[in-house]
Amino acid sequence: MNTKKLRFTALFVSLAVLIVSLAGIVFTRIAAISAEATYNPAALFATSARSVVEVTSDNRIMFLFDGTSSVNNAVNYNHDLAYKWFSMDEDSSAEEPTENYFSLEFKFNGATFKTFTITFQSAENSKSTDGVTENQVVFYTSDDGNQAVAIRNDDDADVEIEDLVEDPDKSLWLSSLGDIKISFGPGENSGEYAVTVAVGDVSLDGTFTNIRGAYAEYTASELIPLSFAAELPAEDTDETVMFINSLNGQSFALDEDGRVVDDTAPVLVVNDDIKGFALGTSILNSFSYETIDVCDSTVSRTLTYYQYNPDDEAPSYLSLTSTVKIFDKYTYTDEDPREYISVCFSLNDDDNNAETYYLSWYAADDADVTTFGETDYLSVSRDEESPEYTCITTDENNDQTFNETEAYQNYLADVAAAAENLRAGEGYSFYLPSLEDLITDNDTAYTGLSFTIYYKTDGSDSASTRSNLSYDELEIPVGNTGKYIFKVVAADKQGNAMQFYRNGRLISVDSDNVWNIDVIPEFSFYVENKGLEVEESEELSYAYVYSPYEIGDFTVKGLSGYESKYTLFYLDNVSAGDIDYVSLIEFVNECYADKVSADDFMTALEARLGTTLTDADLRTIHEYDSNGPQDEDDEGWDTHDNRYNWRESSLSFTPQESGYYILYAELVDSEIWSQRVYAYQVVYASSEVDMGYGETYWIENNIVTIVFIVIAVVAAIALLVIWITFPSKETVENAGRGKPSASGKYAAKRKKSDGPDAADKDKK
Repeated sequence: MNTKKLRFTALFVSLAVLIVSLAGIVFTRIAAISAEATYNPAALFATSARSVVEVTSDNRIMFLFDGTSSVNNAVNYNHDLAYKWFSMDEDSSAEEPTENYFSLEFKFNGATFKTFTITFQSAENSKSTDGVTENQVVFYTSDDGNQAVAIRNDDDADVEIEDLVEDPDKSLWLSSLGDIKISFGPGENSGEYAVTVAVGDVSLDGTFTNIRGAYAEYTASELIPLSFAAELPAEDTDETVMFINSLNGQSFALDEDGRVVDDTAPVLVVNDDIKGFALGTSILNSFSYETIDVCDSTVSRTLTYYQYNPDDEAPSYLSLTSTVKIFDKYTYTDEDPREYISVCFSLNDDDNNAETYYLSWYAADDADVTTFGETDYLSVSRDEESPEYTCITTDENNDQTFNETEAYQNYLADVAAAAENLRAGEGYSFYLPSLEDLITDNDTAYTGLSFTIYYKTDGSDSASTRSNLSYDELEIPVGNTGKYIFKVVAADKQGNAMQFYRNGRLISVDSDNVWNIDVIPEFSFYVENKGLEVEESEELSYAYVYSPYEIGDFTVKGLSGYESKYTLFYLDNVSAGDIDYVSLIEFVNECYADKVSADDFMTALEARLGTTLTDADLRTIHEYDSNGPQDEDDEGWDTHDNRYNWRESSLSFTPQESGYYILYAELVDSEIWSQRVYAYQVVYASSEVDMGYGETYWIENNIVTIVFIVIAVVAAIALLVIWITFPSKETVENAGRGKPSASGKYAAKRKKSDGPDAADKDKK
């Protein structure tokens, strides 16, 4: 074969391999999209030190718990969680969409727990100091072996389970633990969901409270929408086992490979009550929504809209983006000019599960929904009406009267209840109860209004203003003691702010006149100094030996001017009996709750461990001394505490040995000297840097694709090598004629060195 043919053949083969490989990559991705995708159960749920997610021999998802404490003994669902959505049942003759709510089905096997808690975290409907709402379903085993289930809502956060199960309205004693289903339903008030826990043939009804919107957003470090935690009565107790069967209609029955088959379409959740839209404003920016899939964290969505045209035979939908605004196009009456739109969401997960949703399904009960043909439309108007107080009436002469209605009286009671146990000082706020029954608007739901709060202390000539607040941001900082007075006004989504008549003239509200408009209801509360509080620290932080570490300031709430004392301890976990960090955290928590001083901390720890600790085991690290050794070359450096560089002013130090470092804080109120508050932070210093980045299943799920990628890369490299190394036609023909090229010189030298036999072979 001559050089030209050889080169051509090599190029052809390499190119063919490359094309086949690329086709394989495309095919595998298409196949992955076209087929029902599967998921490793461990990829859907995150575990802790004392919990495990496993697949049983009969292909069920099993959660195992083996700790005597709920600390670090949880399984967390690591996706967003839908509470409420709509769907159209294609197999049903019903013309109206179906209202769907959260559901969870599971079963215990080996339920040897003291408590088993299912926690639902969500954003708050009414803001509080907690920042996150927690509602729970708790299963409980008494000392005599009887079992009960209780519903602990956000209002019962501080109620002990032993007290909760004694309340027949919030608990149910069980004869057995069969199949269990937790399901949501519509609540009676804003931010509420009805909850039913069905266990076998019996059920318990209750309410979850202070929930914002129709879903909970998963954020690993801040909010876990759904978690499972067990507390066992003793170390030698058999593990608690739970089988999860389904979540929001997605079955967790596994295929023959022990994987979850994603066969449920994503859903559309809308956090706002939709009433209508304003002409000339962005449609998409007028409401809050999310698309959620049980298994897949990514959902592709196509948004379209149709502005109703009476001349069209059928709707013709266009792409909807955040820049799309609806303007006057077809004015139906001069008295009430408005347009009508239909908004469509086409959702598809990566597993080819698709569903279509219409925004009209999510309209509020009092929304303006109009039907043309077979399509429901939401109105888009030039609304100029502002929100109103339900306790204010206006007569034909524009005289306004304030009325002490039931809604007003109820709000007075809500304010008084919210002010109970309220503390004064930096970091404290008064959180306003919902004004939903007091303030209403014709075209904007309460959740879509923006609010302005005017407030002042009693007897003060100056007032403060907090403006452009959403309904879940209503709070007043209370840095000082005394009586606070406040008024609230609102504006709708179209910017129409409350206006009031004064001397027969309609006026807008501002900080200068709000206190002179008597018709605006005024509310008050009193706050006093009840001492200091410290927000709980992280359970455990991590540092590395010889690397500077800054603990960070404790979040202290209370009047300014308090005094603080910080003590840093070192605990050698090996010589101290290899104490595990869960037990240490529990112990330090007890010291914190019992107000154990830093001076008594060592004694308390010795009592807990049942041993006497030497200075090598547990010792106090003294603050940096400017008169001591300054660096490692100075005498005594290796035994002096200066090597830790412990600075109380910055709460920073440099670990010198692996083990636990415990920062203990003692805080004294500036006005209440007898009151002392304690706080802590536990830091574990490791001698090695952990470079682990968590478990991934990408390689496992893409083996075939990876093989084709490798083949394609090799083929591409072969093509490049062939192109560079094989001589071109021009080079071969010009060899030995005229001034040779570099490759020609090489060819001439090669012929001379190969001898006469080589020349004869070339002739052939």
